[in-house]
Amino acid sequence: MSSKCWQWIIAGRLEPQFVAEHLAIDERQLARVLGTGVVVLRDVREEADIEARKRLHSLARILHCVEPWTGSTGEAFSWYTSERLPSFGGRTAAQLVREGRASAVIDYLARIDQGGYA
Repeated sequence: MSSKCWQWIIAGRLEPQFVAEHLAIDERQLARVLGTGVVVLRDVREEADIEARKRLHSLARILHCVEPWTGSTGEAFSWYTSERLPSFGGRTAAQLVREGRASAVIDYLARIDQGGYA
């Protein structure tokens, strides 16, 4: 999946099955990364777990930011789940998103993209 595709799904409604498929993982793995349950992810009602939807949206935004640097969707997802960020005490982007700190990660990536320091 290219960055342009991430940009498109960020603007539209994210479907967990679509995201999982394009990350080459199953829904259980996606739910685990997001810190939620599979049943919550599959619930397409608007009133379904808002926090899980926010995390899914944040995942897509962050992958959209880092994919050009990493070279592929798979590498971007690997970065998201395993790269320890010194500016955040060695926490990964996935951990920070689960803690409700997605905007801090996005700001951090924007700073780096503009030539700032990590």
